[in-house]
Amino acid sequence: MEPEFERKSTNGRCRKRNGFYIAHIAFGTSVARMTDDSGKMGNHDMKMLAFDHVNVKTANLENMVRWYEEVLGLKPGPRPAFPFPGAWIYLGDRAIIHLVGVENEPKSDDPKIEHFAISASGMAEFLAHIESQGVKTEVFAVPGFNITQVNIFDPDGNHIHIDFRTDD
Repeated sequence: MEPEFERKSTNGRCRKRNGFYIAHIAFGTSVARMTDDSGKMGNHDMKMLAFDHVNVKTANLENMVRWYEEVLGLKPGPRPAFPFPGAWIYLGDRAIIHLVGVENEPKSDDPKIEHFAISASGMAEFLAHIESQGVKTEVFAVPGFNITQVNIFDPDGNHIHIDFRTDD
């Protein structure tokens, strides 16, 4: 049996799997490399570029689209002609939320994805705006980081936090 960790990488340890050493990607590190026992690179060079989007199922499509637009200021935009209902919600020119319309509300007692977050600026203005929309909030300063989270829930109960710099 191969030992779980056999080599050090520049940002941590590597695990041997199927004859290749796989680098564990540390937060903020964008490159993972796979090598064989000789240290030669395999065909698996890759580079992570950015988080792209979250996909959310909903039986409440129109209300969800309206909420993301009215409360968060995100805009619905172009979406491929998939054979099922849905909407893509944009932050600038990137569709960061893909809503998928379903007939029955998805059930989840203990979701594996607890929340998603969006970075923002203008915390005082944001708090005033969402208060005027009747959205309940919980504000939390992240210990040891220059981040204040404004925790909210969309109409389907999905947890979202909007992150602001503490000095904002």
